[in-house]
Amino acid sequence: MSDKQMISGQSNLRIDLDEKESGVFGARSLESMSHDEVRRALHELQVHQIELEMQNEELRQTRAELENSRARYFELYDLAPVGYFTTNEEGVLTEVNLTAASMLGLTKKDMLKVLFSRFILPGDLGIYYKNRRQLFEIGDKQVYELRLLRKETDPFWARIEATLVTDAVGMPTCRAVLSDITEHKLAEETLKKSMSLYNDLVETSQDLIFQCDASGRYTYLNPAWETVFGYKIEEMLGKKYYEFQTHEMAELNQSEFDHFIQGEYPIKGYETVHVGKSGNPIHLVFNAKFLTDEYGEIIGVRGSAYDNTDRKQMEENNEKLLAQNWQLQKTKSLGVMAGGIAHHFNNQLFAVTGNLYLALDNNGLDSDTIDKLTNARLAAEKAAEISGLMLTYLGQTSGKYDPIDLSDLCRKHMLLLRSAIPKNIGFEAKFQPSGIFIKGDANQIQMALGNLIINAYESLSNSHDSIALSVSTVNLSEIPDALRFPRDWQPQGEFFACMEVSDSGCGIAEADMEKLFDPFFTTRFTGRGLGLSVVLGIVNAHGGLITVESVLNKESKFRLFFPLLYDENIEQFEKAAQLSEFEDGGTVLLVDDNNSVLQTSKAILERSLGFRVITANDGIEAVEAFRQHMDEIRFVVCDLTMPRMDGWETLTALRKLSPGIPVILSSGYDKAHVMAGEHPELPQSFLGKPYKPRELRNAIAEALMQVKPPLD
Repeated sequence: MSDKQMISGQSNLRIDLDEKESGVFGARSLESMSHDEVRRALHELQVHQIELEMQNEELRQTRAELENSRARYFELYDLAPVGYFTTNEEGVLTEVNLTAASMLGLTKKDMLKVLFSRFILPGDLGIYYKNRRQLFEIGDKQVYELRLLRKETDPFWARIEATLVTDAVGMPTCRAVLSDITEHKLAEETLKKSMSLYNDLVETSQDLIFQCDASGRYTYLNPAWETVFGYKIEEMLGKKYYEFQTHEMAELNQSEFDHFIQGEYPIKGYETVHVGKSGNPIHLVFNAKFLTDEYGEIIGVRGSAYDNTDRKQMEENNEKLLAQNWQLQKTKSLGVMAGGIAHHFNNQLFAVTGNLYLALDNNGLDSDTIDKLTNARLAAEKAAEISGLMLTYLGQTSGKYDPIDLSDLCRKHMLLLRSAIPKNIGFEAKFQPSGIFIKGDANQIQMALGNLIINAYESLSNSHDSIALSVSTVNLSEIPDALRFPRDWQPQGEFFACMEVSDSGCGIAEADMEKLFDPFFTTRFTGRGLGLSVVLGIVNAHGGLITVESVLNKESKFRLFFPLLYDENIEQFEKAAQLSEFEDGGTVLLVDDNNSVLQTSKAILERSLGFRVITANDGIEAVEAFRQHMDEIRFVVCDLTMPRMDGWETLTALRKLSPGIPVILSSGYDKAHVMAGEHPELPQSFLGKPYKPRELRNAIAEALMQVKPPLD
């Protein structure tokens, strides 16, 4: 009940009382009334008094309720947690609660009858005018945010919810709720910055960030995917992850993903192989977490992956380097062993073959004895050949290197090669025109080719299989990046001759590829196991390379690459090959610590070549003998490995006594092994043991040809 209603009630009560008194006493005086009339009048007055007291009590209760209502109104409106204000159509504040005034740092009196726009930051007035116009024109509730001015402090962010109503006289009025959203705005701004930072990190990250649904379809990919895969993001979105993998890997990973998406185990450190747009393999390592809905059901996967391709390649390269280093160490160990064995073996073989040659020079032998000696000589030469094969595997060959037309060499041996293969096996040959020259030993190249053809034939299992041989020229960039031997090959030059032997046979198992060229390794029970190892040694000695490509149960390709020899180099070889004849006779100094070799060589020099021979058992004896016969010695034949003073030291000492003396250095080791390194003096010729009389004669001719004639 309001104050006006309470005052009106009190006035009515007085009027009723006056009327009651007037009705009881009328115009009569108290003296003129009888006793009963007076008693009845007093009774009525008492009743009226009770009624009046009851009405007064009601009035007091009404006043108390009014005070309580005022208190509740103050609590609910003025002290509400949000601000309330009312404006007319012109924007003048007609009502405002204490909360709204407090937000602005003002009193209610300061705000009433003032334009609300005075309290808005100038930059946000446009927001206010736009929403106020829409409220009064359309009538729809308007909710908007702007900044308000607060007395003596910074502006704050406010949210206004405005509703259109009519006042007591029917005029349109704006009633609004005002909320301070500064903290919310600050949190929103912080979140916005965090999201911006997160987006920047994701967009610029080199890691591959992704999200996919429960079926494995990509729903988000960051730009790093374009860099790694070569596809545009649009080309990958909506596709399943295994669509960018090989068929075999896709089947495996689809099964793995099904386990992941069922929550059986997390995606952490999971490695898989994809295929980029270029077709190259991409090794990825995934780390991810599940996405769930409000019911906890897995609806997808989100995570990251990093490109592990370089590391995988590095690991593969390291494995190759380890294998290469192991192969080199093995080759080195075998080289030391084989060289030592060959040196001593060849010394003994030379004593055998040399004496057999001398024995066969005897004209008084009968035919039976000649046959037996010849067979013995052939057997000894075969033993020397086996010793040579071991050195050949190590690239330590002692052949004569001349210009070789590779196409002509293969063409000349076609009939021989074809005869080694059954007629039901197809054989195709394709050569470039003549003129593909290399520097090499024709016999060794022929041996390498023959071993490759035999190896190809022995890999065939069906009558419709075939073998192909071709010779061509290639540049360095065309050499396939396949399995290469020797591992430490360094290219010499830009262009190479290529001799290829391919077959459609059983192929080579991957586990056997690294062991292909090991001595005595074979996958065939009847194989000798030396063929491919000899091929590698020949190619290595010629500065060449072998590449191997094979598909199991389908085909194999062996390619031999040799540095090309140009015209000017060929002319130099032709001039060097013109050895001049020399006159027999004269004195030779022969030095060797092996008495059998010494006596055999002496006999060949004396009986076959007509020289007088002075012998020495080591370098010290040789130097002393040379001092005594310096004027008569035409040349020196000196062994390399000797006690007290070796061949190099002996050569240096002799040159100090006679700088121009021709020296032939002889050894059971191969020439490349002997001549390696720096030496103060070099021989005119090298003679590998065991040697034949003809090879000794050629070495003498080469040495004497280099002697400068005396000045007149």
